[in-house]
Amino acid sequence: MQRTENSTIVMDNVRGFVTNQIDQRSTDLAKQVLSTSENLRHIADQLRGDALTHGAADLANGAANATGRVGRYLQESDVDTLVSNAEDFSRERPWTVAIGGLLLGFAAARTLKAGSARRLRGPRTPDDAYAGSSDRYVTRGMESGTDATRGTATGYASSPRTPRAGTVHATE
Repeated sequence: MQRTENSTIVMDNVRGFVTNQIDQRSTDLAKQVLSTSENLRHIADQLRGDALTHGAADLANGAANATGRVGRYLQESDVDTLVSNAEDFSRERPWTVAIGGLLLGFAAARTLKAGSARRLRGPRTPDDAYAGSSDRYVTRGMESGTDATRGTATGYASSPRTPRAGTVHATE
């Protein structure tokens, strides 16, 4: 009996902490969204002054209205309302939620893959700033391109965009 009471107390404490955190984070997010909304309104007002940018002003004003509604919703809603609305949305549109989850998973996987590829290449050196996104260089006197870091043929020198003799260019 004592163990059950202790676990109930712990669960209530955890639930209260999580509820507080979500409420605080949603309020912070609401402030940021409302600030963005005000910035968009300011931009729309500036764009309205010119006849050429009147259409862009309408778009910015529409975006300001939409972000303002989202910000006010986040500011006025408590955690229970947010959770209830999220549950209702997922019940009404399960495929939308599934596709959204799939896209988020894909984006997370790509982000992790890019990060791990950078870590595997090792620390960056000041020379990397000159290499750009490619390690391949065409050097003077070679009939085909050579990967400068590995000494392997790349075949870029035979392309129509071969640089003049004596120049070194990064190629894509």
